[in-house]
Amino acid sequence: MYRCEYCQQLQAAGISSVLVPVETRVVTYPFREDALPPLPKKQGDRTRRRRTLDRRDDPGGTGYETVRERRCCPTCAAKADRPEPTQEPVLSRD
Repeated sequence: MYRCEYCQQLQAAGISSVLVPVETRVVTYPFREDALPPLPKKQGDRTRRRRTLDRRDDPGGTGYETVRERRCCPTCAAKADRPEPTQEPVLSRD
């Protein structure tokens, strides 16, 4: 059981809730060197780890990040407006 944050109705047990984004923003992620683990090497039908640890680079890029979201019932989720990003691109600190 949960209370819908849009219509304030108490929902019955067994009805799934939906997280609807209320505010989003555009984020730019920086390039990260040696950030990702090595890829598995296929050999026949078996997958083995590489003997030499060649780490991969994370290219970074631009994407959307959810700032705030609300838990609501499926009926309100179908009616909810999906927001456009509200800010200029922000450099992520991660």
